Amino acid sequence: MQKAKIEVATAQSDSLQDERVEWDSEGNMSTFVEQEESDNTKEESLSSIAEADFSEIFFDNLEPAKAEQFATGFVTGNNKSIHVDQEKIKEAEEKLELNKENISNNNSRKEDETPNEASTFTGFCTGNNKRIKVGSSRIQVAEEQPKGAPIRKYNSPQRGHFTQVVRDEIKMMELYETCRQIFSKKPLGWIREQFKWIWLHFVLNPIDYAMLRDEMIRMMNFRVKNEQSFFRGVLETSIPPFKYCVLGILGIKKETVELFDGYYSLVAEIDSQTHAYLKHADFGSKIHVFGMELLVNGPCDILETNRATPILRLSYNSVRLCHTHHAIGFKNKIAFMRKLNEIRQNGGVVPAIEVTISRVVDELFLVVVGNYRVKTGDLEGEFDKIRAMAEKAKKEIRAEDVVVRRFATVVVEDDSTSALLTWWNPPEIRANETYRIVHTAPRQSSSGLHLNTTRKSFYQRI
Repeated sequence: MQKAKIEVATAQSDSLQDERVEWDSEGNMSTFVEQEESDNTKEESLSSIAEADFSEIFFDNLEPAKAEQFATGFVTGNNKSIHVDQEKIKEAEEKLELNKENISNNNSRKEDETPNEASTFTGFCTGNNKRIKVGSSRIQVAEEQPKGAPIRKYNSPQRGHFTQVVRDEIKMMELYETCRQIFSKKPLGWIREQFKWIWLHFVLNPIDYAMLRDEMIRMMNFRVKNEQSFFRGVLETSIPPFKYCVLGILGIKKETVELFDGYYSLVAEIDSQTHAYLKHADFGSKIHVFGMELLVNGPCDILETNRATPILRLSYNSVRLCHTHHAIGFKNKIAFMRKLNEIRQNGGVVPAIEVTISRVVDELFLVVVGNYRVKTGDLEGEFDKIRAMAEKAKKEIRAEDVVVRRFATVVVEDDSTSALLTWWNPPEIRANETYRIVHTAPRQSSSGLHLNTTRKSFYQRI
């Protein structure tokens, strides 16, 4: 009888050897039959069954399995066979199917419905200035951000947080206080002015913070010992305002431009042509300047003047953008060159031209006696005429009352165009001679370009 039971159990075990048993996280079991299962698949199935909890549905028994049970092929630590009940397998399958249905229903409900949860302000607003909120469960925490960390609003630092701007301001005030104590003998306005421009230099050309204090003091010392301000010399009348210099641009408006000479800044008037020429210049651009006019009378201290109002005047012909690495300030160079086709008739003083005389039109004299003015080529005949007029009017004319000035009208040209030039008190000039002439003024009433030399003009023959 025992032998027959063993045979039945063996037959049941062989018939069910292709069945796989799987268990979920709750201890429920599912089984299905596989045809022609490979050895690797069997090993994976057996290992998954071995890791499950069999305390509820398996039992140990030395006796052979009954008709409704079959051997799983596993043994306990005491080398006892493990059998499974067919009815419990069916119950586990039913529970597994029920759990799958519940999970699918919950997922579909989450997709269709929005959970009623607390919203969090993101820090952003709509075009109507309404706050944009999002559910707390939808906020994803970055990998480097710890869980539970507060969300920081856009452009709104946390309490106790110092931005880089605040740090720079604190650093600047500390350095300014240090400079004020070291250079206490200088006027406070001078210290403030020089510190401002040195600080701007370090903003545009950053250096290591450890070297900042020493460099600031070194540059302040240099300015104390070697101040060479073009603007200060002009306002103190020690430097003529029309002399050549290179200035930096700090700001441009429709009628004014703020200029910087390396030590101080002043506002200058400009016309529409100059504004159109300079309006595209960037902050810090440099310009060549010659023939600038001073709008105030008498010497004055630059620290006491109202530098918000225009003190100087620039014209189109006297300005040119600087595209080379010229240092800012007063220059020993006389002027910069202008082509004839670049000169505007109402553009003010022309710095310098290099022209060749193509033709001498005439050479005359201007004779001035009191209110009498005449241009003539016969100087002796004009003197006789003036003497006769004086005798008729019974007036005495002295030699110092007669002013005679010689001038020549010539046609000059360069590689761009040609123009007329009235040259007062010229040398002996001939055609095809080349000259450099500094400080000429265009005649606005002429139909074409007609230049005049002035009392400030001088020339050089090439």
